[in-house]
Amino acid sequence: MKKLKIAMYFSSDPSTLGGVQESIYHLTKALSERGHDVSIFGPAETKRFPNYHRIGKLIHLPMPNGNWSSVNLWAENDKKPSIIINEGNYDICHIQEPYTPFIAWELIKNVQIPKVTTFHLSWDDDSIANILKPFLPIMRR
Repeated sequence: MKKLKIAMYFSSDPSTLGGVQESIYHLTKALSERGHDVSIFGPAETKRFPNYHRIGKLIHLPMPNGNWSSVNLWAENDKKPSIIINEGNYDICHIQEPYTPFIAWELIKNVQIPKVTTFHLSWDDDSIANILKPFLPIMRR
Protein backbone atom coordinates (compact mmCIF):
# COMPACT_ATOMS: atom_id res chain seq x y z
CA MET A 1 0.00 0.00 0.00
CA LYS A 2 1.28 3.46 -0.94
CA LYS A 3 1.84 5.73 2.05
CA LEU A 4 0.12 9.08 1.46
CA LYS A 5 1.06 12.56 2.51
CA ILE A 6 -2.27 14.10 3.54
CA ALA A 7 -3.19 17.72 4.21
CA MET A 8 -6.28 17.95 6.42
CA TYR A 9 -8.02 21.31 6.88
CA PHE A 10 -10.81 22.33 9.26
CA SER A 11 -12.29 25.66 10.31
CA SER A 12 -13.68 24.81 13.76
CA ASP A 13 -12.11 26.09 16.95
CA PRO A 14 -9.53 23.42 17.87
CA SER A 15 -9.65 24.43 21.55
CA THR A 16 -13.25 23.28 21.93
CA LEU A 17 -14.68 19.79 21.91
CA GLY A 18 -17.04 18.86 19.14
CA GLY A 19 -17.83 16.35 16.45
CA VAL A 20 -15.50 17.87 13.86
CA GLN A 21 -12.57 17.99 16.27
CA GLU A 22 -13.20 14.42 17.43
CA SER A 23 -13.50 13.17 13.86
CA ILE A 24 -10.22 14.81 12.87
CA TYR A 25 -8.43 13.55 15.96
CA HIS A 26 -9.47 9.91 15.47
CA LEU A 27 -9.17 9.90 11.68
CA THR A 28 -5.66 11.38 11.87
CA LYS A 29 -4.67 8.84 14.52
CA ALA A 30 -5.96 5.92 12.42
CA LEU A 31 -4.29 7.18 9.23
CA SER A 32 -0.99 7.74 11.05
CA GLU A 33 -1.13 4.23 12.54
CA ARG A 34 -1.38 2.93 8.97
CA GLY A 35 1.80 4.79 8.04
CA HIS A 36 0.36 7.87 6.35
CA ASP A 37 1.86 11.31 7.00
CA VAL A 38 -0.97 13.66 8.03
CA SER A 39 -0.60 17.42 8.51
CA ILE A 40 -3.54 19.21 10.09
CA PHE A 41 -4.30 22.83 9.25
CA GLY A 42 -6.71 24.83 11.38
CA PRO A 43 -7.54 28.34 12.58
CA ALA A 44 -5.97 28.73 16.03
CA GLU A 45 -3.01 27.53 18.02
CA THR A 46 -3.44 24.19 19.76
CA LYS A 47 -1.35 21.34 21.10
CA ARG A 48 -4.19 18.81 20.87
CA PHE A 49 -3.41 17.58 17.37
CA PRO A 50 -0.09 16.13 16.21
CA ASN A 51 1.58 17.83 13.24
CA TYR A 52 -0.79 20.81 13.50
CA HIS A 53 -0.25 24.12 11.70
CA ARG A 54 -2.23 27.29 12.24
CA ILE A 55 -3.62 28.69 9.03
CA GLY A 56 -5.73 31.84 9.11
CA LYS A 57 -7.49 33.45 12.04
CA LEU A 58 -10.59 32.26 13.90
CA ILE A 59 -13.62 34.54 14.09
CA HIS A 60 -16.63 33.54 16.25
CA LEU A 61 -20.08 34.47 14.94
CA PRO A 62 -23.41 34.23 16.78
CA MET A 63 -26.05 32.15 15.00
CA PRO A 64 -29.80 32.85 15.02
CA ASN A 65 -30.44 29.66 17.04
CA GLY A 66 -28.27 30.84 19.96
CA ASN A 67 -25.22 28.76 19.05
CA TRP A 68 -21.88 30.08 17.89
CA SER A 69 -20.17 29.29 14.65
CA SER A 70 -16.58 29.89 13.67
CA VAL A 71 -15.22 31.22 10.41
CA ASN A 72 -11.58 31.03 9.44
CA LEU A 73 -10.11 34.03 7.60
CA TRP A 74 -6.60 34.78 6.48
CA ALA A 75 -4.89 38.13 6.63
CA GLU A 76 -3.95 39.79 3.38
CA ASN A 77 -0.24 39.59 4.25
CA ASP A 78 -0.44 35.84 5.04
CA LYS A 79 0.49 33.29 2.41
CA LYS A 80 -2.66 31.99 0.70
CA PRO A 81 -3.75 28.66 2.20
CA SER A 82 -3.81 26.98 -1.22
CA ILE A 83 -0.19 27.99 -1.81
CA ILE A 84 0.79 26.43 1.53
CA ILE A 85 -0.92 23.16 0.56
CA ASN A 86 0.31 23.20 -3.05
CA GLU A 87 3.91 23.77 -1.93
CA GLY A 88 3.70 20.96 0.67
CA ASN A 89 3.93 18.10 -1.86
CA TYR A 90 0.78 16.47 -0.47
CA ASP A 91 -0.94 13.61 -2.28
CA ILE A 92 -4.45 14.57 -1.19
CA CYS A 93 -6.24 17.38 0.64
CA HIS A 94 -9.10 16.50 3.01
CA ILE A 95 -11.29 19.54 3.63
CA GLN A 96 -13.64 19.35 6.60
CA GLU A 97 -16.72 21.58 6.55
CA PRO A 98 -16.47 22.64 2.88
CA TYR A 99 -19.62 24.77 3.25
CA THR A 100 -17.76 27.18 5.52
CA PRO A 101 -16.77 30.18 3.41
CA PHE A 102 -13.39 31.71 2.75
CA ILE A 103 -10.50 29.32 3.35
CA ALA A 104 -12.35 26.09 2.59
CA TRP A 105 -13.68 27.61 -0.63
CA GLU A 106 -10.24 28.95 -1.53
CA LEU A 107 -8.75 25.48 -1.04
CA ILE A 108 -11.48 23.81 -3.10
CA LYS A 109 -10.89 26.25 -5.95
CA ASN A 110 -7.10 26.49 -5.94
CA VAL A 111 -5.51 23.35 -4.50
CA GLN A 112 -4.02 21.38 -7.41
CA ILE A 113 -4.18 17.88 -5.92
CA PRO A 114 -7.14 15.52 -5.43
CA LYS A 115 -9.54 16.76 -2.76
CA VAL A 116 -11.95 14.96 -0.44
CA THR A 117 -14.54 16.81 1.61
CA THR A 118 -16.52 15.84 4.70
CA PHE A 119 -19.76 17.59 5.59
CA HIS A 120 -20.28 17.64 9.37
CA LEU A 121 -23.84 18.83 9.28
CA SER A 122 -27.32 17.60 9.96
CA TRP A 123 -29.59 19.23 7.44
CA ASP A 124 -33.37 19.12 7.17
CA ASP A 125 -36.16 21.61 6.40
CA ASP A 126 -35.94 23.13 9.91
CA SER A 127 -32.14 23.35 10.03
CA ILE A 128 -30.28 26.59 10.62
CA ALA A 129 -28.05 25.37 7.80
CA ASN A 130 -30.76 26.42 5.34
CA ILE A 131 -29.17 29.88 5.37
CA LEU A 132 -26.50 28.25 3.17
CA LYS A 133 -28.95 27.34 0.38
CA PRO A 134 -28.23 30.47 -1.71
CA PHE A 135 -24.54 29.51 -1.73
CA LEU A 136 -24.98 25.90 -2.91
CA PRO A 137 -24.56 26.75 -6.62
CA ILE A 138 -21.16 28.26 -5.81
CA MET A 139 -20.15 25.13 -3.91
CA ARG A 140 -21.23 22.84 -6.75
CA ARG A 141 -18.66 24.43 -9.04
